[in-house]
Amino acid sequence: MPRLTELAGANPRSSFVRLNLGLAQFWRREDEAALASWRRAKRLQPDTPSAVRAGDLLHPDSPRGLPQFE
Repeated sequence: MPRLTELAGANPRSSFVRLNLGLAQFWRREDEAALASWRRAKRLQPDTPSAVRAGDLLHPDSPRGLPQFE
């Protein structure tokens, strides 16, 4: 995970990197760090697929993805 942490430092505004860093932290049982990474991913680039997925992980009991507008 050091390389992923380094990548996050080199790309501080990337939701994609923060999402994946959060996944790595989650699997290492670093739950608070994972939640913080997903919150940051959601906040940095809210309209990207990575941010939407981070939102899904933050709110597992809610419907997935963005709401459909007609």
